[in-house]
Amino acid sequence: MWVNDTTLDNFGQVCPNLQFLGLSDCLRLNNLGIGEVSRGCPEIRQLNIDCLQVSDIFGGNSDISVVNLKILKARGTQINDKGMAMIENRCRNLQYLDIGYCNKVTGKGVTEVVENCARLRDINLIGCEKFVAAAGSRQLLFCGCLSSSIAVVLLGVATSNGSCIY
Repeated sequence: MWVNDTTLDNFGQVCPNLQFLGLSDCLRLNNLGIGEVSRGCPEIRQLNIDCLQVSDIFGGNSDISVVNLKILKARGTQINDKGMAMIENRCRNLQYLDIGYCNKVTGKGVTEVVENCARLRDINLIGCEKFVAAAGSRQLLFCGCLSSSIAVVLLGVATSNGSCIY
């Protein structure tokens, strides 16, 4: 069976107490389907949407809040600074965020999440080319946004030929 947006809408109706959902590489999903899971499963604590072509986890719905979400794995998605603003406004209990290889995220989006998600303890920024290119890592480290209790993974940036710069 293929997982699509309709399937996710049904998850919310049938499993409102769902806490963990892994949707990595489900290529038939878009913002709408992810938004329906966020709306229908308010108890969700961990969401893995690695490699999906989504830019936000709320499907454009302004009334969704995912207060229980602690772990968001969104590596290689299309999340941008607007999506990061939605995360920082609606996922206040977030503890771990993996946005590695999200090439549309800049220092502005990362800073907003780090400043407003007080429980955030770990953020993965590997391969976030716009973030590194704009010296976003220095911006975060020197503006006082990072407390000593937040681990930042920013080891390398992949180049167009697949090699890493450290």
